[in-house]
Amino acid sequence: MLGACAPQTEAVPVTGNLNILEPFFAEARKPDARQWVVLGAPDFAPVDAGPSLRFATTGESYVVARHVDAPLQLAPFLAWTWNTEISPPTIYPIRLAVGFRGPEGTARFRHGGLTLEGRPPLPDYDRIVEIAWGKSALERGHLSMPDERKSGPEVPVYIVRGGVENVEKWWKETVDLSELYGRLWPQDNRTATRIVFVALVADAAPRTGLRVANITLSR
Repeated sequence: MLGACAPQTEAVPVTGNLNILEPFFAEARKPDARQWVVLGAPDFAPVDAGPSLRFATTGESYVVARHVDAPLQLAPFLAWTWNTEISPPTIYPIRLAVGFRGPEGTARFRHGGLTLEGRPPLPDYDRIVEIAWGKSALERGHLSMPDERKSGPEVPVYIVRGGVENVEKWWKETVDLSELYGRLWPQDNRTATRIVFVALVADAAPRTGLRVANITLSR
């Protein structure tokens, strides 16, 4: 249903705050298909009688992505709340992902990609970072590239939180995407870089879930 219409890009409003999940709850929780791309067959549903969703692993990978159009320097802060159900052996199998389009004329970096055959394409992007829950609280703030890991995503991964002591609790997070981008691609002019999508990515993994709410981009 989400992929039935041609995707429509959503710009950050003049108020400087874009709620990424809001369309899921408009008009009796019928998502605005024009702003969304779904790759695979996701399992998600509202929970807690409020504006939060539970995404579950299904045994197959999937992506739920919202098109946005935001200059990185004008909407650098990604904020959200989340609640994990298990402590993972590596990184949590459900993660946030942010896609960027770098400045014209700079080198193209894809580090793999989020595509599944026969599904609607994501907007044109050339840089991507996944934002994840790690296996240990000591990993908080760690940024790794694919060649540093023996397994896991073929994209850069930033660990925001982790550890068995922190599961089954709601946590509010904020990440400065501009600062993170500068660590990954210091040669780029960030004033000419745009955020083009924010996504939830699930691996083909044993059954578990992630509750998430209040995903926003802001100034």
